[in-house]
Amino acid sequence: MSTYKQFTSKDVIITPFNLGKQFTYTGTELTATDVEIDFFQGINDTTRFDEGQGSVLPLTTTGLLNTQYKELVYNDIKQLYYTNYLPNNDAQFFVPTSSYFIGTTDQNHRYENYLTSLVSETRIYPTESNAEITVISIPSKCYGNSINPNSFAFTYGNKTLYDDGEGNLYEPADTTYSVYGSAIYGISVYGDTSSPRIDAGNVIYSHGIIIINSGSLTGLANTISSSQATHLPSASISFEASVEVYENQYKCTFGEDEFNFSLNPSNLSGSNVSYSGSALSGYTGDSDTVFNFTTGSAFAPYLTTVGLYNNNQELIAVGKLAQPIQSSRNTDTTLLVNFDT
Repeated sequence: MSTYKQFTSKDVIITPFNLGKQFTYTGTELTATDVEIDFFQGINDTTRFDEGQGSVLPLTTTGLLNTQYKELVYNDIKQLYYTNYLPNNDAQFFVPTSSYFIGTTDQNHRYENYLTSLVSETRIYPTESNAEITVISIPSKCYGNSINPNSFAFTYGNKTLYDDGEGNLYEPADTTYSVYGSAIYGISVYGDTSSPRIDAGNVIYSHGIIIINSGSLTGLANTISSSQATHLPSASISFEASVEVYENQYKCTFGEDEFNFSLNPSNLSGSNVSYSGSALSGYTGDSDTVFNFTTGSAFAPYLTTVGLYNNNQELIAVGKLAQPIQSSRNTDTTLLVNFDT
């Protein structure tokens, strides 16, 4: 037996908010089934056409967990994140737009390159023959909505690359800068750009994509894929994930003349059943009756549980009160049920 009351729109408040959670993966944890961070090598291969044979050489594959083609990785990354900066490759900064700029010597700036910041993001892409890049792909099950700026750090051996909070990946050039320009403090916090640094690539926060396109680690994916057992234990990745959750608040309000009857079985008198010795007799088949005091105007039951049901009267959530609350005969009673999804 249950008693229902319909919610109105003003009784339900759903509020989204973001939570941050720090993750660190080292060695074989990077490729575990519940993580699956992958490494891909990209190459600008301009020598694939074999003039002697008059044919196109086969594409070369890359990837620790998933197979991709090196040439396509290079071109896909260029198209998605660097097209507006080519062919001059001068790292010019501009607001992304679909407009056509007449008279520009660069591309027409018609592409969405998923810019992270309107401050000082640098996009430089190697275009020379056989230029290599390493792409680290973090799946969305790890980073949620995005990687939080100023939180990413990648270590391989004695080298560590940091995220400066503006989408740039860099390697500190001295020990002082590695402290105050680290992913923990960040140059965007201290504003300290006087110490030198080595630009290494970019972090695409919303896609979980790390691009190493300059420096000594551009061939890292090749190194790791050549022998995971030897080289993967030297790698470590840490970042803070941004996950959006929804706080649901249901305001359960009932009037002074509602919900004034208890569903507790102890209110049943059992008057329709009589016993003779150990044998049950006199049962009429009717339900047990309630005690008379429960039907009086002074009776006010205690509330212990609130159940939320869908339109099919299927129970989908249960709220338990920390302690029973007596319903009022003189004023409305409101219970707030909160849960996150």
